[in-house]
Amino acid sequence: MIAITFNTAIAKSSVIDSNGNLIAGAVTVTAGSGATSYGTLTPKLSADKKTLRLTATGEFNGTYVVTVFSKVMTEDGQIVLATSFQNDFKDRIGPSYVSTEV
Repeated sequence: MIAITFNTAIAKSSVIDSNGNLIAGAVTVTAGSGATSYGTLTPKLSADKKTLRLTATGEFNGTYVVTVFSKVMTEDGQIVLATSFQNDFKDRIGPSYVSTEV
């Protein structure tokens, strides 16, 4: 999971579509050379709307470039300054119990 924190609340409609998917061109995660493929990203906005969490169907292991584009808007309609950052990510959550069937 990657968490992107903003200094103000962002408009959910500028990052998450009506089907719960990340809006194309709002935020991207690009795997660097040798990084694992993370699969599909699922976005979730925190209750205060200041943190966007991107959960992957695969795992993050390696160097990735996260880009926030000016398509992202604050709740009061201001454009978020586009930015890009490179980080090394490694998923650290181990296996967990899911269910039991009888």
